[in-house]
Amino acid sequence: MMSIDSLIEVVGQNLAVTIIPKSYVENIHDSRVQAISIINPILKKDVGIVYRKDRFMSAATKAFIQQLKIVIQTSTD
Repeated sequence: MMSIDSLIEVVGQNLAVTIIPKSYVENIHDSRVQAISIINPILKKDVGIVYRKDRFMSAATKAFIQQLKIVIQTSTD
């Protein structure tokens, strides 16, 4: 994974473009790079639950996972 500084350097060399958080854009002081705002972005982030199948899972953990699945399903409908 590249660092933000590495991404900015690659962009500065005209080899790529990138999308980075606004908080990082505000700290770029490179005259070779131009920031353009994305108007009305539709953002999506995939998340997952990772656990060991061969380990004990408490009832509270099972309930949390089940509730999380319900919330995710409801928000995507």
